Amino acid sequence: AMGDEVEHAQICFGLASSIAERHIGPGALAIDGAMEGRRTLAEIARAAVIEGCIGETQAAIVATMARDVAECPVVRAAMSKIARDELEHAELAWRFVAWAFANGDSTVRTAIEAAFGEPCNGCAPEVVGVAPAVARRFGIVSVADHRTLSERAWREVIAPSRDALVFDVAPLAAGAFATC
Repeated sequence: AMGDEVEHAQICFGLASSIAERHIGPGALAIDGAMEGRRTLAEIARAAVIEGCIGETQAAIVATMARDVAECPVVRAAMSKIARDELEHAELAWRFVAWAFANGDSTVRTAIEAAFGEPCNGCAPEVVGVAPAVARRFGIVSVADHRTLSERAWREVIAPSRDALVFDVAPLAAGAFATC
C-alpha cells in the first residue's frame, strides 16, 4: 500500500506537470514525530481506523467520482488505477482492524471504537481559480461533492462495517423490511 501511495503521488505530479507545462513535484516532507503515538497495538489500530477504514474508503469513492467526471482519457485512466488501489488499501485496513479487534485486549477494542467517533479530516482543499470546464476536464472534485461523497461513504460503507465489527451486527440486506 505504501508503494501504491508513492506511485499515486508520482502519477498526480506527472499530471500536474503536464497540465502546467512545467515541472511540479513534492517539497520537503517533515516526518519528525510521524510515528509518535503508534507504538502499541491499540495506537496502531486507532490509526488504521482513521487513516485506512475511514480515509481510504472515502478516498476510493472520491477517486471513482474523479474518474467518472474527468473528460481527459489520461486522467480517467490514472483515477481508475488510484480508485482501485485505494479500495484495496481500505480493504486491507478493515481486515487488520477486524483482526486487532478480535485478538487485542480491551484497550485495543476501546481504541478502535473511539476512533470511529473522532472527527476526520475528510474534506478536500478548496481549489481556487479553476474554471468549471477545466475542473471537469481533469476530474477535479469540488469541495461540496467531496463532502457529499464522504458522507455517503460513512453512511453506506463505514458505519455499517463498523457496526458489524464492533457490535457484531450483520448489515441488513437491501429491501429487508419490504414485506413488513
